[in-house]
Amino acid sequence: MENKNASMENGNIVSNTIGAGDLNKPFRFRGVYFKRWRQKTFFYLTLLNVAYVLTEKNPKKKKIESMTEEEISQHEKEIKKWEKDHLYCRNYLLNCLSDELYDYYDQSYSSAKKIWKALHQKYDTEEVGSKKYACSHFFRFQMVEGKSVVEQAYELQMIAHDVRSEGVRVDEQMQVSAIIDKLPESWKEFAKVLRHKQKELSIEAIITRLRVEEEARNQDKAVELNGANGTKPGHSARICRYRKNGSMAQANVTEEPLVAMITEINILDGLGGWWIDFGATRHVCHDKAWFKTYSIF
Repeated sequence: MENKNASMENGNIVSNTIGAGDLNKPFRFRGVYFKRWRQKTFFYLTLLNVAYVLTEKNPKKKKIESMTEEEISQHEKEIKKWEKDHLYCRNYLLNCLSDELYDYYDQSYSSAKKIWKALHQKYDTEEVGSKKYACSHFFRFQMVEGKSVVEQAYELQMIAHDVRSEGVRVDEQMQVSAIIDKLPESWKEFAKVLRHKQKELSIEAIITRLRVEEEARNQDKAVELNGANGTKPGHSARICRYRKNGSMAQANVTEEPLVAMITEINILDGLGGWWIDFGATRHVCHDKAWFKTYSIF
Protein backbone atom coordinates (compact mmCIF):
# COMPACT_ATOMS: atom_id res chain seq x y z
CA MET A 1 0.00 0.00 0.00
CA GLU A 2 2.82 2.36 0.81
CA ASN A 3 4.37 1.80 -2.62
CA LYS A 4 1.04 2.39 -4.29
CA ASN A 5 0.46 5.65 -2.41
CA ALA A 6 3.96 6.77 -3.25
CA SER A 7 3.28 6.02 -6.88
CA MET A 8 0.15 8.12 -6.88
CA GLU A 9 1.78 10.93 -4.94
CA ASN A 10 4.73 11.01 -7.30
CA GLY A 11 2.83 10.02 -10.39
CA ASN A 12 4.80 12.23 -12.73
CA ILE A 13 8.12 10.84 -11.56
CA VAL A 14 7.00 7.22 -11.82
CA SER A 15 5.63 7.88 -15.30
CA ASN A 16 8.90 9.48 -16.34
CA THR A 17 10.82 6.59 -14.82
CA ILE A 18 8.96 4.05 -16.91
CA GLY A 19 9.30 6.02 -20.12
CA ALA A 20 12.92 6.95 -19.57
CA GLY A 21 13.92 3.56 -18.25
CA ASP A 22 12.57 1.61 -21.20
CA LEU A 23 14.29 3.61 -23.91
CA ASN A 24 17.02 5.78 -22.47
CA LYS A 25 18.50 4.05 -19.45
CA PRO A 26 22.29 3.93 -19.94
CA PHE A 27 24.45 0.85 -19.69
CA ARG A 28 25.88 0.02 -16.28
CA PHE A 29 29.26 1.64 -15.86
CA ARG A 30 32.12 -0.82 -15.21
CA GLY A 31 35.10 1.49 -15.42
CA VAL A 32 35.41 1.98 -19.20
CA TYR A 33 33.87 4.38 -21.74
CA PHE A 34 33.21 6.92 -19.02
CA LYS A 35 32.52 9.90 -21.31
CA ARG A 36 29.85 7.99 -23.19
CA TRP A 37 28.29 6.73 -19.98
CA ARG A 38 28.38 10.19 -18.36
CA GLN A 39 26.55 11.80 -21.26
CA LYS A 40 23.88 9.09 -21.39
CA THR A 41 23.41 9.10 -17.63
CA PHE A 42 23.04 12.87 -17.40
CA PHE A 43 20.47 12.80 -20.20
CA TYR A 44 18.63 10.00 -18.41
CA LEU A 45 18.54 11.99 -15.16
CA THR A 46 17.39 15.06 -17.09
CA LEU A 47 14.40 13.13 -18.43
CA LEU A 48 13.58 12.23 -14.84
CA ASN A 49 13.76 15.91 -13.82
CA VAL A 50 16.40 15.28 -11.15
CA ALA A 51 19.64 16.18 -12.96
CA TYR A 52 19.61 19.65 -11.42
CA VAL A 53 20.60 18.06 -8.10
CA LEU A 54 24.06 17.42 -9.54
CA THR A 55 24.67 21.06 -10.46
CA GLU A 56 22.67 23.22 -8.04
CA LYS A 57 23.28 23.86 -4.36
CA ASN A 58 21.10 22.47 -1.63
CA PRO A 59 18.52 25.20 -0.85
CA LYS A 60 18.81 24.30 2.82
CA LYS A 61 22.09 26.24 2.87
CA LYS A 62 20.36 29.51 2.06
CA LYS A 63 19.98 31.99 4.90
CA ILE A 64 16.40 32.70 5.97
CA GLU A 65 16.96 35.59 8.37
CA SER A 66 16.00 38.23 5.82
CA MET A 67 13.12 36.24 4.28
CA THR A 68 9.46 37.03 4.71
CA GLU A 69 7.00 34.42 5.93
CA GLU A 70 5.85 33.80 2.38
CA GLU A 71 9.42 33.38 1.16
CA ILE A 72 10.19 31.05 4.06
CA SER A 73 7.16 28.94 3.18
CA GLN A 74 8.29 28.75 -0.44
CA HIS A 75 11.81 27.98 0.70
CA GLU A 76 10.60 25.05 2.79
CA LYS A 77 8.78 23.66 -0.23
CA GLU A 78 11.96 23.92 -2.29
CA ILE A 79 13.91 22.08 0.41
CA LYS A 80 11.32 19.33 0.56
CA LYS A 81 11.31 18.94 -3.22
CA TRP A 82 15.10 18.99 -3.42
CA GLU A 83 15.46 16.30 -0.73
CA LYS A 84 12.98 14.08 -2.54
CA ASP A 85 14.68 14.62 -5.91
CA HIS A 86 18.07 14.06 -4.33
CA LEU A 87 16.94 10.70 -3.00
CA TYR A 88 15.78 9.67 -6.46
CA CYS A 89 18.84 11.10 -8.20
CA ARG A 90 21.32 9.37 -5.90
CA ASN A 91 19.69 5.98 -6.29
CA TYR A 92 19.17 6.37 -10.04
CA LEU A 93 22.86 7.22 -10.32
CA LEU A 94 23.95 4.25 -8.22
CA ASN A 95 21.73 1.93 -10.26
CA CYS A 96 23.67 2.98 -13.36
CA LEU A 97 26.86 1.51 -11.85
CA SER A 98 28.10 -2.07 -11.76
CA ASP A 99 27.56 -4.00 -8.51
CA GLU A 100 31.17 -3.49 -7.42
CA LEU A 101 31.10 0.26 -8.04
CA TYR A 102 27.63 0.51 -6.53
CA ASP A 103 28.81 -0.89 -3.20
CA TYR A 104 31.89 1.31 -3.10
CA TYR A 105 30.26 4.65 -3.96
CA ASP A 106 27.14 3.95 -1.89
CA GLN A 107 29.25 3.48 1.23
CA SER A 108 31.80 6.20 0.48
CA TYR A 109 29.65 9.20 -0.53
CA SER A 110 26.43 10.45 0.98
CA SER A 111 25.27 12.81 -1.76
CA ALA A 112 24.61 12.38 -5.46
CA LYS A 113 26.78 15.40 -6.27
CA LYS A 114 29.77 13.89 -4.45
CA ILE A 115 29.32 10.56 -6.26
CA TRP A 116 29.15 12.36 -9.61
CA LYS A 117 32.22 14.45 -8.84
CA ALA A 118 34.24 11.46 -7.59
CA LEU A 119 33.46 9.47 -10.74
CA HIS A 120 34.47 12.41 -12.90
CA GLN A 121 37.76 12.97 -11.06
CA LYS A 122 38.76 9.31 -11.23
CA TYR A 123 37.68 8.11 -14.66
CA ASP A 124 37.79 11.28 -16.75
CA THR A 125 41.43 11.76 -15.74
CA GLU A 126 42.23 8.14 -16.55
CA GLU A 127 40.73 8.49 -20.02
CA VAL A 128 43.25 11.19 -20.90
CA GLY A 129 45.70 8.34 -21.41
CA SER A 130 43.10 6.34 -23.33
CA LYS A 131 43.27 8.96 -26.11
CA LYS A 132 46.91 8.07 -26.69
CA TYR A 133 46.06 4.38 -26.48
CA ALA A 134 43.27 4.67 -29.05
CA CYS A 135 45.52 6.57 -31.47
CA SER A 136 48.33 4.07 -30.96
CA HIS A 137 45.94 1.18 -31.57
CA PHE A 138 44.81 2.79 -34.84
CA PHE A 139 48.36 3.30 -36.14
CA ARG A 140 49.63 -0.13 -35.03
CA PHE A 141 46.72 -2.08 -36.50
CA GLN A 142 47.77 -4.37 -39.36
CA MET A 143 45.64 -6.80 -41.33
CA VAL A 144 46.74 -10.43 -41.27
CA GLU A 145 46.53 -13.33 -43.68
CA GLY A 146 43.91 -16.02 -43.21
CA LYS A 147 41.20 -13.64 -42.00
CA SER A 148 38.55 -11.84 -44.02
CA VAL A 149 39.92 -8.52 -45.25
CA VAL A 150 36.43 -7.02 -45.21
CA GLU A 151 35.96 -7.98 -41.55
CA GLN A 152 39.33 -6.47 -40.70
CA ALA A 153 38.37 -3.27 -42.53
CA TYR A 154 35.25 -3.02 -40.37
CA GLU A 155 37.41 -3.65 -37.29
CA LEU A 156 39.65 -0.75 -38.29
CA GLN A 157 36.55 1.43 -38.65
CA MET A 158 35.56 0.62 -35.06
CA ILE A 159 39.02 1.63 -33.86
CA ALA A 160 38.70 4.89 -35.80
CA HIS A 161 35.34 5.45 -34.09
CA ASP A 162 37.03 5.05 -30.69
CA VAL A 163 39.64 7.61 -31.74
CA ARG A 164 36.92 10.09 -32.74
CA SER A 165 35.09 9.52 -29.45
CA GLU A 166 38.26 10.75 -27.73
CA GLY A 167 38.01 14.04 -29.60
CA VAL A 168 40.61 13.27 -32.29
CA ARG A 169 39.52 14.11 -35.83
CA VAL A 170 39.77 11.23 -38.31
CA ASP A 171 38.29 12.11 -41.72
CA GLU A 172 37.04 9.65 -44.32
CA GLN A 173 40.04 9.85 -46.67
CA MET A 174 42.38 9.13 -43.78
CA GLN A 175 40.42 5.96 -43.03
CA VAL A 176 40.44 4.94 -46.70
CA SER A 177 44.22 5.42 -46.91
CA ALA A 178 44.69 3.47 -43.68
CA ILE A 179 42.64 0.54 -45.00
CA ILE A 180 44.73 0.43 -48.20
CA ASP A 181 48.07 0.71 -46.39
CA LYS A 182 47.16 -1.95 -43.83
CA LEU A 183 46.19 -4.65 -46.35
CA PRO A 184 48.12 -7.92 -45.89
CA GLU A 185 51.16 -8.85 -47.97
CA SER A 186 49.21 -10.90 -50.53
CA TRP A 187 47.11 -7.82 -51.31
CA LYS A 188 50.01 -5.47 -52.06
CA GLU A 189 49.46 -5.46 -55.84
CA PHE A 190 45.77 -4.75 -55.36
CA ALA A 191 46.71 -2.00 -52.89
CA LYS A 192 48.91 -0.36 -55.55
CA VAL A 193 45.98 -0.25 -57.95
CA LEU A 194 43.77 1.39 -55.33
CA ARG A 195 46.49 3.81 -54.26
CA HIS A 196 46.94 5.16 -57.80
CA LYS A 197 43.26 5.84 -58.36
CA GLN A 198 42.88 9.52 -59.16
CA LYS A 199 39.28 9.63 -57.99
CA GLU A 200 38.81 9.71 -54.23
CA LEU A 201 37.10 6.63 -52.82
CA SER A 202 34.58 6.61 -50.02
CA ILE A 203 34.70 4.04 -47.23
CA GLU A 204 31.68 2.28 -48.72
CA ALA A 205 33.36 2.16 -52.14
CA ILE A 206 36.66 0.78 -50.83
CA ILE A 207 34.91 -1.93 -48.81
CA THR A 208 32.81 -2.88 -51.84
CA ARG A 209 35.98 -3.29 -53.93
CA LEU A 210 37.58 -5.36 -51.19
CA ARG A 211 34.52 -7.59 -50.97
CA VAL A 212 34.42 -8.19 -54.74
CA GLU A 213 38.15 -8.97 -54.86
CA GLU A 214 37.92 -11.22 -51.82
CA GLU A 215 35.04 -13.21 -53.31
CA ALA A 216 37.02 -13.63 -56.55
CA ARG A 217 40.06 -14.85 -54.63
CA ASN A 218 37.97 -17.31 -52.66
CA GLN A 219 36.68 -18.75 -55.93
CA ASP A 220 40.24 -19.05 -57.24
CA LYS A 221 41.29 -21.04 -54.19
CA ALA A 222 39.12 -23.93 -55.35
CA VAL A 223 41.24 -24.41 -58.48
CA GLU A 224 44.68 -23.03 -57.70
CA LEU A 225 45.55 -25.78 -55.20
CA ASN A 226 45.27 -28.51 -57.86
CA GLY A 227 46.49 -26.48 -60.81
CA ALA A 228 43.11 -26.70 -62.54
CA ASN A 229 42.33 -24.74 -65.71
CA GLY A 230 45.90 -25.22 -66.89
CA THR A 231 47.49 -23.21 -64.10
CA LYS A 232 50.58 -24.02 -62.12
CA PRO A 233 49.70 -25.47 -58.69
CA GLY A 234 49.58 -22.74 -56.08
CA HIS A 235 48.92 -19.99 -58.64
CA SER A 236 45.74 -18.02 -59.12
CA ALA A 237 43.95 -18.84 -62.37
CA ARG A 238 43.28 -15.17 -63.05
CA ILE A 239 46.92 -14.10 -62.96
CA CYS A 240 48.92 -17.29 -63.64
CA ARG A 241 51.31 -16.99 -66.60
CA TYR A 242 51.52 -20.79 -66.89
CA ARG A 243 48.00 -21.24 -68.23
CA LYS A 244 47.77 -23.72 -71.09
CA ASN A 245 46.04 -21.29 -73.41
CA GLY A 246 48.80 -18.77 -72.76
CA SER A 247 46.37 -15.93 -72.18
CA MET A 248 46.45 -13.63 -69.21
CA ALA A 249 43.41 -12.30 -67.48
CA GLN A 250 42.55 -8.80 -68.57
CA ALA A 251 40.21 -6.37 -66.90
CA ASN A 252 38.80 -3.08 -68.12
CA VAL A 253 40.14 -3.66 -71.66
CA THR A 254 38.26 -1.93 -74.49
CA GLU A 255 38.63 -3.31 -78.02
CA GLU A 256 39.02 -0.62 -80.68
CA PRO A 257 39.37 -0.98 -84.51
CA LEU A 258 42.92 -0.86 -85.85
CA VAL A 259 43.44 1.78 -88.54
CA ALA A 260 46.69 1.77 -90.57
CA MET A 261 47.73 4.35 -93.19
CA ILE A 262 50.67 4.00 -95.64
CA THR A 263 52.72 7.19 -95.69
CA GLU A 264 55.56 6.05 -97.99
CA ILE A 265 56.21 3.08 -100.24
CA ASN A 266 59.23 2.20 -102.38
CA ILE A 267 58.92 -0.58 -104.97
CA LEU A 268 61.87 -1.90 -106.91
CA ASP A 269 61.15 -3.99 -109.99
CA GLY A 270 63.19 -4.93 -113.05
CA LEU A 271 66.66 -5.43 -111.70
CA GLY A 272 68.34 -5.19 -115.13
CA GLY A 273 70.29 -2.03 -116.01
CA TRP A 274 71.26 1.06 -114.05
CA TRP A 275 69.19 4.11 -113.09
CA ILE A 276 69.80 7.33 -111.24
CA ASP A 277 67.27 9.30 -109.16
CA PHE A 278 68.40 12.96 -109.03
CA GLY A 279 65.16 14.42 -107.62
CA ALA A 280 63.95 15.99 -110.89
CA THR A 281 60.84 13.93 -111.22
CA ARG A 282 58.34 12.09 -109.08
CA HIS A 283 58.57 8.87 -111.02
CA VAL A 284 61.88 7.21 -111.86
CA CYS A 285 62.12 4.13 -114.03
CA HIS A 286 64.94 2.37 -115.86
CA ASP A 287 62.98 1.78 -119.15
CA LYS A 288 61.98 4.79 -121.28
CA ALA A 289 59.35 2.67 -123.06
CA TRP A 290 57.24 2.79 -119.93
CA PHE A 291 56.72 6.55 -120.28
CA LYS A 292 53.99 7.99 -122.50
CA THR A 293 56.17 10.93 -123.43
CA TYR A 294 59.92 11.12 -123.16
CA SER A 295 62.35 13.96 -123.82
CA ILE A 296 66.12 13.88 -123.86
CA PHE A 297 67.81 16.76 -122.03
